[in-house]
Amino acid sequence: DDILVVGKRDFVMNKFLSCLQSKYEVSTQLMEKPGDEVSFLKRKMVLQHDSRITIQAHHKHVDQMCSLLGLNKRLQNKRTPGHAEMDQLDTSGEVSPDQARVFRTCVGILLYLASDLPHCQHVVRHLSTYSTQPTTCSMTILRHLVSYLACHEDVCVSLRWRGRNSGLFHQYGSAAEYAMEIFTDSDWASNKETRRSISCSTIFLGNCLLYSSSRTQKLVSLSSAEAEVYACSSGASDGLLLAGIIS
Repeated sequence: DDILVVGKRDFVMNKFLSCLQSKYEVSTQLMEKPGDEVSFLKRKMVLQHDSRITIQAHHKHVDQMCSLLGLNKRLQNKRTPGHAEMDQLDTSGEVSPDQARVFRTCVGILLYLASDLPHCQHVVRHLSTYSTQPTTCSMTILRHLVSYLACHEDVCVSLRWRGRNSGLFHQYGSAAEYAMEIFTDSDWASNKETRRSISCSTIFLGNCLLYSSSRTQKLVSLSSAEAEVYACSSGASDGLLLAGIIS
């Protein structure tokens, strides 16, 4: 029941919208000139004066997590989303049942927000692995991430279309073809318990972030080069799927 449409005004208003209104009750929001904003799926989208569109998650999500964790939002000052304990072997004990429920609620919220927080996806993925049995250490990492989000609410996704053959650093061949860029990386054997590596990828189209991910690799890589190959394979698979959807 929620549709976000991008197109020429004449088509959207006179054809597309008219067709919907002939069969359904429809309410609309328009974003046409700099400063206009719309709310879609609990996200605020604003058209900036330099033709950028910024996408920002609703502040109530962070407010709710701060309330659950007992954090004063105005006093938080973390500079990075990740905590140093993430790379260490977790030998801490399990938290109480009440704290476990709070942990799972917060992780659920973070998973919902993850697509709008590419810089936090690595930490969100790490926390989600503790959903069954949250530990004291994982709770510390959660509090650190929520503290970071509380004082960096202005950090958001910014999109500015530069043309179908534009890349982040240079132009590609024919302007009639789409140029999709895929960047991948891996964190070799970062899990001290399972020794599994982490793959991450970011996919850009027209200089705009299209998709990003952070995943635990299924196999144990025996070298950093092998971990990089798995990460490239994962990113290429995502790119092929998105290319098929776009075409």
